[in-house]
Amino acid sequence: EEPAAAVVKVAYRARSIRDNLELLDLPGAMGRPTIALGMGKFGLMSRVLAPKFGGFLTFASIRPTEVTAPGQPTIRELLDVYRVRSIRATTGVYGVVGWPLEQSLSPHVHNAGFAAIGFDGVYVPMPIAADTSDPGGSYASFKATMLELLHHASLDFRGCSVTLPHKEHLVRLAREERWRLEPTADRLGAANTLVVRGGSVEVMNTDAPAVAEELQAALGGLSGKRILVLGAGGMARAAAYALADAGARVTLHNRTHAKAQALAESFDAFFRGGVTASANMPLNGLDAVINCTSVGMVGGGAEDQVPLDVDAVAKESPRVVVLDSVYKPRETPLLTRAKSLGLRTIDGTGLFVRQAKRQSAVWTGREVDAGLFEGIVRRELSQREAASEGGAP
Repeated sequence: EEPAAAVVKVAYRARSIRDNLELLDLPGAMGRPTIALGMGKFGLMSRVLAPKFGGFLTFASIRPTEVTAPGQPTIRELLDVYRVRSIRATTGVYGVVGWPLEQSLSPHVHNAGFAAIGFDGVYVPMPIAADTSDPGGSYASFKATMLELLHHASLDFRGCSVTLPHKEHLVRLAREERWRLEPTADRLGAANTLVVRGGSVEVMNTDAPAVAEELQAALGGLSGKRILVLGAGGMARAAAYALADAGARVTLHNRTHAKAQALAESFDAFFRGGVTASANMPLNGLDAVINCTSVGMVGGGAEDQVPLDVDAVAKESPRVVVLDSVYKPRETPLLTRAKSLGLRTIDGTGLFVRQAKRQSAVWTGREVDAGLFEGIVRRELSQREAASEGGAP
């Protein structure tokens, strides 16, 4: 340590978000003005939270193409998304946990929600790396990181959204730590929301009720409705559970029938006969179809495809509602084709907004206007789509 230095600067590449905690502690330990920043995709937290921990300053670039260090946010992101000028020692920390997170809309949505209700909180990306070939190692990393965030003395970590591939990890950790586990999350074995209240931790699932609410509004009720759910992953599980719980008759169809069959059978203890699996996709008498696969999603490997024969469905079930859980892009090939055939459609934006609105209310105790969230999501998606097509950044 150089005694002649008026300001100390420490910067290194963060290997995980846990490295941020060491950096954030430095300003209070150095005894002089200190800049402590993590570089790379894992270091953003240290840059955004610098004011909370008394950091002398933080860095930002003028535009994305002119960063001076890996992982550096733009001035617009720091000021408009993270509201860095409003962050102080009392600010509660929230975030989104998942892998990868580069395209997540959650920071835009939740930080705007906090601002709208005057809530003293900031929401940041919290990437926790995962490897599908090493599930044990992925869970170990998730567990160690979450516990360190919760136990850090001055971070004031109050909650987070949890997305793929860590939703099942969250329930596993909740069971091990004996946290309060909401019945829906417990039955599904997957959760997307963590909240810290008075030193206790609660885990819940807001995906499932969002699906039920979205279709309830479209169909005027769910009891007795015949609904086809495409897929057998986490979103399909949440959708099937919520719809069957509301009295709908749910049929699962997946490219690998055995997975759909196993998922259907997992619900027998709760809804015997309410959820079934079909190797041959049913077409007639349907009230709704929900796509819970990645077909049509940007980056999903099947961006220009549709997950079912929409023309055949329209012929056999002309009043069917088509809901696509994919929201990037907003207008998927499935929805485009369904609209061209005169079918009612629902894009994935509504699902995202509904579950995010529930999360925000759990954390803050106050309701945020869903229209605010929806407007932000549609604006961000439009800008990203335009940028990907060579339009305005």
